[in-house]
Amino acid sequence: MASFLAGPAPPRVREDALTASYAVRRDAGHGAVLVRRSPSPEVQLAASTRRRGVDWNVISQALLADALDAEPQRRLVSDYARFLVIARNGERVVGGAQLQAWLDTWRPSILGVFAGR
Repeated sequence: MASFLAGPAPPRVREDALTASYAVRRDAGHGAVLVRRSPSPEVQLAASTRRRGVDWNVISQALLADALDAEPQRRLVSDYARFLVIARNGERVVGGAQLQAWLDTWRPSILGVFAGR
């Protein structure tokens, strides 16, 4: 019963993405860029620039879509976006193994699953 209430297990980080690293860079204004640094040369995956600030869900969606073995749920995207927020002129680097460690602790609520979130 407890596993039912915890909801379904989240997707896993792909084997090749476990060794990858992702960098989120924020400029002095309202923009942010997500790049995959490894294992190949740096590749830009997403950018967000809005008058009212960065859309962190866009950045989170791009990172999770690149690293996971399945399409990320909206709830997973919005929950992970909270961990990507950085100050202006800042940078955060996330490794694939670090992302998997976070996913191991994340479970959607069963109510959110039934509500389609």
